[in-house]
Amino acid sequence: MTKQNNNDPYVRFINVKKSYDQKNLVVKDFNLDIRKGEFVTLLGPSGSGKTTCLMMLAGFEDVTSGRIMIDGSSVVEVAPYHRNIGMVFQHYALFPHMTIGENLAYPLKVRKIPAKEIARRVMETLDLVELGAFEKRYPGQLSGGQQQRVALARALIFEPRIVLMDEPLGALDKNLREQMQFEIKRLHESIGFTAIYVTHDQTEALTMSDRIAVFDDGVVQQCATPEVLYERPANAFVADFIGENNHIEGTVRSIAGDLARVELSDGTLIEALNINCPDIGEPCRISIRPENLFIDQPAPARINSVSAEFVLNLYIGDSIHYYFKLGSGTEIMVKVLNDHESPKITAGDETHLSWSADRGLALDRPV
Repeated sequence: MTKQNNNDPYVRFINVKKSYDQKNLVVKDFNLDIRKGEFVTLLGPSGSGKTTCLMMLAGFEDVTSGRIMIDGSSVVEVAPYHRNIGMVFQHYALFPHMTIGENLAYPLKVRKIPAKEIARRVMETLDLVELGAFEKRYPGQLSGGQQQRVALARALIFEPRIVLMDEPLGALDKNLREQMQFEIKRLHESIGFTAIYVTHDQTEALTMSDRIAVFDDGVVQQCATPEVLYERPANAFVADFIGENNHIEGTVRSIAGDLARVELSDGTLIEALNINCPDIGEPCRISIRPENLFIDQPAPARINSVSAEFVLNLYIGDSIHYYFKLGSGTEIMVKVLNDHESPKITAGDETHLSWSADRGLALDRPV
């Protein structure tokens, strides 16, 4: 299995729709191109349509309309077992009565691979996931993280062209989840399989993905790299769903080039990047990441400033979260690195919060 680099679309969803009752669409108009060897995550809340898209690609769900292409050929009419796709589920789906070696050998036996080749691939793949000494054990004798490694190894052993992962780390605790994120990324980098990963965990998506498609109500709101999604979300839904975020309501007063001037409820005027803010005179939302705000540090580069009352702080460890209330009642959180320069303020203190115009985003307001 060798890594390939190809910028041409390898997997294509073209105007894909899905309805279970022929009335309501759970996937409304899905279009996505995925390159060979790319790691793409479908991210969104429960019921947003991401798993349904994965199941349609695997062939476990029919497509109501539209096309799904792999390597230039439609697979809509192709049976699941002929699509050469590996699958990793949240609950492992290992055969409890089979040893680890037998679990890995099973998909090769189904494909009538010679016994000698099966034995070679089983050991090679177990070594790949660092479980070479576990061939004779049963799934019940392994930890959750080890079982998930076996499930991943079984999905890779028959050298599929695509590996689909549906919430594969959801049953693991935080430390094991982080270890497996690293493990999956290591395998992806070394082997180069095309990966399509479903999760509702934004941190997991940001950590692992080349690109992320953010779903809401059956529609992809934005598909971009983790950096673009975090720094330049396309709308208020993406801004709120990806990472921690503050938002301030206001009214658009003017738009000049990339900047929008917005009036807050107390009459304060601030400037923000115009991402998709409404027309002049319409209400909008200013989105600001907690790490981009400064407490009582006015400076020419930070042209926006609002009065705020300090409420409390939370000690997180590597950072401290400071909570403030604006005159409008809006709550704002500021994230500060935990060091000797962390602000020392008392509940009820009045201060100012400031930020650069290019660190605030003028967005639509969610419906």
